[in-house]
Amino acid sequence: MSAFKKLKSTDAFVTTYVAKKSWNITGSSFDSYNIQSIGILSSSDEYEYLNPAFNYGPAESGISNQGDYNQKIAYRSINQLYYKNYNKDNGSILDPYFYNLATGSTSAPISNFTSSKLFENYEQSTLTYVEGVHSSGSRYLRDYGIVYSLPRSIIGTHIEPNTLKLNPGANIGIYYNSTASIIDDGDGILLLSESNSVTNVGNVIYTHGIAIITDTKVAQKFRNEPLLESIEFKSNQPIFTYNYHCKISDYEYNHTQNPTALSGSDNKLRNNVSGSDFNPYITSVGLYNDAQELIAVGKLSQPLRKPSDTELTVQIKLDI
Repeated sequence: MSAFKKLKSTDAFVTTYVAKKSWNITGSSFDSYNIQSIGILSSSDEYEYLNPAFNYGPAESGISNQGDYNQKIAYRSINQLYYKNYNKDNGSILDPYFYNLATGSTSAPISNFTSSKLFENYEQSTLTYVEGVHSSGSRYLRDYGIVYSLPRSIIGTHIEPNTLKLNPGANIGIYYNSTASIIDDGDGILLLSESNSVTNVGNVIYTHGIAIITDTKVAQKFRNEPLLESIEFKSNQPIFTYNYHCKISDYEYNHTQNPTALSGSDNKLRNNVSGSDFNPYITSVGLYNDAQELIAVGKLSQPLRKPSDTELTVQIKLDI
């Protein structure tokens, strides 16, 4: 009897589930988790960003926990990725219908609706929000903002909507008569958690791990004291489970190969294991590759008696 049994293709398959982990990362630990915070700044000169003198480090930008970067290039990157289809004054989507709905006008400047502005801006909701119609929905990118970037290693596939919370430090001070935390509304909008005076202070792109504070007053407060007390959120990490069904027929593995079962110089089976009533016990199952190299061992919680009159299936699960 062979010591190995080859699995059929139908005996091995992969299943997945998503683990949602809660995080509460303090500002002093941002470096450890590679969380970046940067300031972004608009520029009136289209070519000003080409000048290396406009590079900003931690001292110039007022943002700690970063290397050197260019605020204007960062601003244009954020604008291109997430805001290009929106009117920066009222936050409406650059479509004549939604623009007029937000402004109450009957016409809109045709320059606002050029084809060059039709980009994928990574909408976080299937709903179309317009400022004045749904007060928490539009996207603004004013001349200054703060961006917090959470790496893929901690967010997994995305940040779980309705779980992001930016907790300001005690030194940030009051903005809009509030010292409230900033939370997401589940549709990609950042709101003050304890104030109705300002309903939209930024955006979160769940799939990218990007939180953008676009409200100028709030962003300025965060710039002066950029180290948050903490960031709270839930990550979504897919877990891949490899399932192996090891099927054993009634006539297989009914004898032991343990050397202690042999006796004498001729290595005969001991009397207590040679009778017809003897059944070995299974305590572990080894998985081997085609080169017969051991790659994993599954341990049973307790020894399992191998029946000699019926089939047996041992299921092994490996989470990776």
